Amino acid sequence: MSTPMDTSDKLMPDNGWVVSQLEYSKVIGYLMYAMTCTRPDIAFVVGKLSRYTSNPSTQYWQAIQKILASKW
Repeated sequence: MSTPMDTSDKLMPDNGWVVSQLEYSKVIGYLMYAMTCTRPDIAFVVGKLSRYTSNPSTQYWQAIQKILASKW
């Protein structure tokens, strides 16, 4: 995959499915560290996903999984 997130994807508000806020915040933190040290190409999507740490949904978690699955 050339980009970690499709630019046409629209992130929607939480749909009621429970996602652990603590786990989501941890993964966002790890991605921010990777972004500043070795992966500037994920800066846009990590910045966008970090806006939703207070109320993450399954859609955001799936976007994080796409980033983690992208080529390192």
